[in-house]
Amino acid sequence: MDEENQDQVIFTKAEKINLWNFLKYDLSKYKDEGKERIAWYMYDWANQSIASAAFAVLLPVFLNNIAADEAYKGSLTVPCPDVCTLQGGCPGTKYPCKACVVGEGVFQWNPKAASITPIVPKTVDFMFPVGPFEFAMKVTSLSVALQAFLYITCGPMGDYGTHRKKGLVISTVLCCICLFLYLAITKPSMYVYAGILTILMNGFYGLGTVFYNSFLPLLASEHKDYKASNGDLRLWQRIQNAMSGIGVVIGYVAGIITCVVCAMIALGLTKKDGSSFLPGFGYRIGTRAALAFCGGWFMLFSLWTFKYMREYPGKDLPAGERLIFKGWINTYRTLREIMKYPETAKFALAWFVYSDACSTLSTVGVLAGTNILCMNATQILYVVIEVHVVAIFGCYFFFWLEGHFKIPVKYVLMMLVLINVFISAWGMSGFFESSQVGMRHVWELFWPFGFFYGLLIGALHGYSRATWADLSPPGKESEFFAFYAITDKGSSWLGPLVCAEIYNKTNSICAAFFFLCGMSILGIILIFWVDHEKGMSDVGRVPEREAHMFEEVTLASIEKITVMDLPQGHVVELAEMDGKDSSGTDSPVNS
Repeated sequence: MDEENQDQVIFTKAEKINLWNFLKYDLSKYKDEGKERIAWYMYDWANQSIASAAFAVLLPVFLNNIAADEAYKGSLTVPCPDVCTLQGGCPGTKYPCKACVVGEGVFQWNPKAASITPIVPKTVDFMFPVGPFEFAMKVTSLSVALQAFLYITCGPMGDYGTHRKKGLVISTVLCCICLFLYLAITKPSMYVYAGILTILMNGFYGLGTVFYNSFLPLLASEHKDYKASNGDLRLWQRIQNAMSGIGVVIGYVAGIITCVVCAMIALGLTKKDGSSFLPGFGYRIGTRAALAFCGGWFMLFSLWTFKYMREYPGKDLPAGERLIFKGWINTYRTLREIMKYPETAKFALAWFVYSDACSTLSTVGVLAGTNILCMNATQILYVVIEVHVVAIFGCYFFFWLEGHFKIPVKYVLMMLVLINVFISAWGMSGFFESSQVGMRHVWELFWPFGFFYGLLIGALHGYSRATWADLSPPGKESEFFAFYAITDKGSSWLGPLVCAEIYNKTNSICAAFFFLCGMSILGIILIFWVDHEKGMSDVGRVPEREAHMFEEVTLASIEKITVMDLPQGHVVELAEMDGKDSSGTDSPVNS
């Protein structure tokens, strides 16, 4: 093989990986080489019942409703059956009810006075008096605090001994048990129990995700073609990005299925007034049964991962140290060590900012749909399903875009966050009374909100976790992914609290979009500040000379890389392989 052909193999091998041919290859090797990667994908299939159905729809609604039912003792929790207007009221309704006017919000219909007035707020006790919406937000904040504690305490355990897989199994089982226990909540007075259960479940779910993500760089390094390439950086990145993207796509397919099934369960067991068709089975049985289904789905499909994923034992614990304290010691050391990796620190800051902006946008959008656009749970569920369908397309599209035009990953991330800027700017327009758009019509939650949010969210998570894996020092994947999760969850309290305060000051949900737009723009600036390839070199994932070579690959100009530009030892000789694996089957990067 001459030098010119060697050059082509090194660079175009990676570019020929796409999500479909990579997954097809793994499926063709499901009994041997692909078995473990498929097991990794299956965990995304399993845990999306929690992320897509439980967290996105069921739990926020359930926590808000159970607190409202307890606060109002059954009064003013029934929506008005007639179409209401600010001028005409709800003339066909003879009892007090919640009147929602599309584009204006939720009010109270007083049939005696024949008028619509603002709802008188009531509270429940949860350490101190809180309203129903505040209760749901406070539970979320506390669950994030527990996640951070568990991340620090247990996350680095995967780097020592045989704890990586064990941590994944234990945290998953505990999360599923919490979901099953929602069946025991039989009356509104148990709202505190529901809050505690949610806090525990969210903590265990997040911890399992830390252990799961830490397998990604290890599995990419185990790929046959990467081993044969003698350390081809671009190939390793593409394998990792492909695995991450496939996991996200598979997860969103599972999310669509679980959302549909949960809707059938919840709606099938619940009347329009919120009461149950099976009163003997307890309070809000439809929602609780759907949550239990999510736990069953998570447990069932995680068994595939538990069976076929290897342990990947870590290094030995240093003498004299105790594992229970190692996480806190390592976190302190990580905070010091990250100063040695400035590009990793820059990306952590960028991730802190833009992940908060993107995740909060979803919460604010659902809140606007419920309280401004008068959308019911079924309509919100339609939006969630739309987001998942579009997210699948988004993962494929941006993975293709990156590979086809050889766009550096950080520019892909910047494009994705720019979409968040667009959505936020659209929502901001609703703050101005003269505007005809900006949460004024139901269709706006489907377009542009649902469509463009779906387009960005799947690819954003896939590229973000793959980038963080690039910037994590070898041998410290669990520890650094724990820090990654802490960075994400450490910011997740900020957006909701700021947006809630903005709402309290302005009485406008649309005003919160100003904050989200600003955070998104700041995130783009911080991503641009990160030197991805230098960061990989700093942590030891690619030699400095090779990293310098890849810095020359930019959006504006893709310069030809010759064999003489590469360090000795990184020239890939594939003449003996002839594009085949040991069994004679085309590998995914050569197909």
